Amino acid sequence: MKQSRVIEQQSRLSEPLASCYPWLVLPHCEDESRQTFCSITKPFKSIVKSTSKFRIKEVLGHSYGWLIISRKTIVKPAIRHEFISLWNPASSDSINLPPLDLNPDQEIFAASLLSPPANPDSVVLVFDHIVESFIFYKIGDKNWTTIPAIETGMEMEIIDDEPSHYNRFLDCCPVNYKGRCYVAMSGELKVIEQVNPNQIMLRSLNCNLPPLDLSTSACHKRYLVESRGQLCVIYITLGGLDFRQVLDIEIFGLDSLTMEWSQVKSSKDRAFFFSMNSYYAISCAANKSGIEGGFVYFTSGTDKILYSFNIEDRSISIRLPFKNFSPRTTPFWFKPDSRSVKKKTEVNQTIRRELKRGGEEKQMETSLKLKSRSFHPWLMFGDKGNGRALHTFIDPNLGDSHMMNIPESLIDFDIRYSKEGWLLMSSKVQGDLMFFYNPFRKNLIPVPPRTLWDANHSFGFSRSPTSPAGCIIVGISMGLFSYLNLSRDEQWHQEWRDDGPYFTPTHTSPVYFNEAFYFLGQEGNLGVLWFEESNDELLYHWDILETPTNPCDSFDQSYLLECDGNIFAVSVDNLGEDIGVYKLNKTTMAWHKVKDIGKNMFFVSSSSSFSMVAKTPGMGNKIYFPKIKGKEIVYYCLRTGKYGSFGSKQEAANFYSTTEYLCSAWI
Repeated sequence: MKQSRVIEQQSRLSEPLASCYPWLVLPHCEDESRQTFCSITKPFKSIVKSTSKFRIKEVLGHSYGWLIISRKTIVKPAIRHEFISLWNPASSDSINLPPLDLNPDQEIFAASLLSPPANPDSVVLVFDHIVESFIFYKIGDKNWTTIPAIETGMEMEIIDDEPSHYNRFLDCCPVNYKGRCYVAMSGELKVIEQVNPNQIMLRSLNCNLPPLDLSTSACHKRYLVESRGQLCVIYITLGGLDFRQVLDIEIFGLDSLTMEWSQVKSSKDRAFFFSMNSYYAISCAANKSGIEGGFVYFTSGTDKILYSFNIEDRSISIRLPFKNFSPRTTPFWFKPDSRSVKKKTEVNQTIRRELKRGGEEKQMETSLKLKSRSFHPWLMFGDKGNGRALHTFIDPNLGDSHMMNIPESLIDFDIRYSKEGWLLMSSKVQGDLMFFYNPFRKNLIPVPPRTLWDANHSFGFSRSPTSPAGCIIVGISMGLFSYLNLSRDEQWHQEWRDDGPYFTPTHTSPVYFNEAFYFLGQEGNLGVLWFEESNDELLYHWDILETPTNPCDSFDQSYLLECDGNIFAVSVDNLGEDIGVYKLNKTTMAWHKVKDIGKNMFFVSSSSSFSMVAKTPGMGNKIYFPKIKGKEIVYYCLRTGKYGSFGSKQEAANFYSTTEYLCSAWI
């Protein structure tokens, strides 16, 4: 596995950013006045820029090719001073604004320009999370102005509700769209209007934002963005340790005539960009410059890599590593204003994934092949591109792939758990709908809908839904768990967990071991759920094993599995550079690191993790991840401490240039 190319080329300081595609900006830790602008198109290059007149503490917003910069903050007992500047990296122009005096409890997190700074009446708006007043600066004035944030309805009637978290909460930057400034506020889309140079008002549009998908997590981040003449909202579902892991990304576009939202499931003509620590997103057309459409490019916290999310097949790839990037700095995005650079002809790139002719003809024999090769599981993921709905199966040893049609009733369903050839699937559209599905037999078994709704981090079930011993389904969320006896119950049971702050579940699948479900917590501890029958009633017991604590300090993803009558945990960071395998000591109830798992194979993913004894030479003592490089599964070899695949002799030290399908499972 060949290492992907790192960004090393340094261009001259004087080279302009004369392109209308976005640049990823990496601040210099040793010199806060210098930044490296990195292109994400081939040939990769970087340009060093300097803001010698100020330091960048935080980027508050991005409007008309200008960055709105927070230079520094001085907090005193009775007052808070904010120092803000405008900076155009393409032209190297900057404008220092007068100091902004605030109350000590006010904290500016976002900002926007209502028009380009060259306009006579250009105004800079800054925002606290609760918008009680408009704080703005008209370019050329001596001081900032603060006025009450008056809201009106569609008929210009004044809405005099008291500003609060319920009606004035802002969690992302406003967006300029068709000459107006739009904001996503408390689940609604509203518009900020500049009535005259000194009067600004907030107007309701009676337009709700698309509902959040709460089926997997209650933690989300939202961005509002203009994309090729359409107003869009991006939802990021977060999970994992401290909610740093991206579980899913959804994009919705607004029809400006009907004011209705529809999900963007394909966007080959455009791409989206955001940094997890910023509150703004940008978009650009796919064009000759090399930007590949149909993707969301993003950075996560202080990771030194660039991720890409494929909008069609919902996979995440690790695109580029950045050499000499300090984890103590936060990257951000910049896009030159297209009106200030030479216009180029836009070419819509049509990027199609090729499906070999005869793929459908193999479907009848696929089941037989998958059944006969039972020495190890296959990685399965959904593929909804090309107008067809398919399940793809990949052999981790030979790299063979096969495809099966997804039943039409399950097209919008996600895999929540996999065991004994059965998939537990839930609807993304109607989160209460669930099915068992066996892709080999094409069997569907309905599961009673969950009337008591909550975001479940993970699901599991005890046995096959057709087992004579019965099947119990469980799910866990931040404060409660739910369960269902499939053969007896007509509805789900939901119970609050009385464990306070002591157990926060991860988004990894549980382990059913010794007639009990074990859930891994973010602190490395374990939650145990087991059942007993009493007078034909199923009684539950919940306990927290506080003794096992985090076996390592740095990990982003974790997996729990059983092997040889013991519980194991696998922890890894997003880059794959820090990985550990740990065994639970049953006597001391502590995690102990192991360096060898013998002939065992570990297959890990968020929806299914288990072990098997290798019967094929060379497959043992390895951890198989739900990641693909080229067309082959990526494994980690405990003997060599390197990543590899069976179709290549190349080894790697990390996950660079790999792709993970978010809706995947081992089966």
